[in-house]
Amino acid sequence: MFCPIPLCIYLLWAFLLLKNILALCNIFAHNAFSFAFKIIITMAQNILNKYIWLADTIFKALRLTLKDINDKWLGVVYLTA
Repeated sequence: MFCPIPLCIYLLWAFLLLKNILALCNIFAHNAFSFAFKIIITMAQNILNKYIWLADTIFKALRLTLKDINDKWLGVVYLTA
């Protein structure tokens, strides 16, 4: 004889398990999006800081060559006697 109660319990258990799995996937997707967004913001800030540094360097020196800018970027220090 077939008893429907264990089948209902099994279906309820499967539904709750699936619900928890979907909730975990949603949390993971949210965290992955937040992490990616933070990386993009950080990259944009780094690029903006580089442009600000370049504009500030040119403004302070008034006259620079590309070699001078490259040396300042790399932090090259020439010792003069």
